[in-house]
Amino acid sequence: MTTGISVGRKAQLNINNQTICFGMVKLQSFREIVENTANHMCGDPDPGIENVTKGRHMIMAQIAVDITQPILDVILPLLGITNSGGDSYELGQFDDVTSFSLDLNMVGAYHSITGCYTASWGIMGQKGGRPVRMVWNIVGSAETEAGTFTEAFVGFAKPFAFTHTTCTISGAGVDTARPIDRFQVQVDNGLVTEHNNSVNLTDATPGDRRAVFITSVPYAGVHDDLHWTMIDDDGGKQSVLTLNNSVKTVTITMPKGLSDAAVGPIEGKGKQIRTPVSFNLFKYDAAGTRTTGMTIAITAS
Repeated sequence: MTTGISVGRKAQLNINNQTICFGMVKLQSFREIVENTANHMCGDPDPGIENVTKGRHMIMAQIAVDITQPILDVILPLLGITNSGGDSYELGQFDDVTSFSLDLNMVGAYHSITGCYTASWGIMGQKGGRPVRMVWNIVGSAETEAGTFTEAFVGFAKPFAFTHTTCTISGAGVDTARPIDRFQVQVDNGLVTEHNNSVNLTDATPGDRRAVFITSVPYAGVHDDLHWTMIDDDGGKQSVLTLNNSVKTVTITMPKGLSDAAVGPIEGKGKQIRTPVSFNLFKYDAAGTRTTGMTIAITAS
């Protein structure tokens, strides 16, 4: 029986003409309404439709994917970070956002977005049955109703499980393994967008980029340096987050993080006391050479 129902399992997503598996696409596009009814007095309490027109086409979307190495190969070059050779990337001095296309098959109803740019992105995981996930926020320049969708699937690969994640955070001069129960690496490009006198987005470039690393560690004697050492530290500590699925290893290195050194609450006798760790990530100059605030490297396990 044909009912006209569209279900998510039939949806498809192309990024730069490459079809990837995804967890969610949330289209957030809308069209501004320009009206002068608030300051234009016509002697009638109801606004007239003659005093209204359409303004900018604001095109945005949020994408969530359970990351694999082939999916990272598609997405990482589009995030506004520099490829430093092979499968290695870094937050660089001259990074710019890269334009790409997005095509979405919503089961016979199509959205084609061109001139896409990355506004922000994050990689996150926590204990439990879900794989490590990326959440990716984009803006677009033009949105059209395409008539077809061309499949070009990237390869399948193992997901990254949180149980195969390791984290080290520098303590008193040494890198110490930490028993984390969650993590989030988040980069906001501080995107500066411009429409000028156009309905569509005409330009985008990174502005005040900010990056953070957030996790949670038991508040125990062997880890209380995350409060007592970090509370006065203004030189920055290194954190290294490693994801391993026995085939590929993703290593996220963050050399200089400054923490607010907060202490978690004591919530009850049946609750573990944990330290909420939050690092703001910075670049630094070593002997006059700029050193990045974050690198991402994909290698064989």
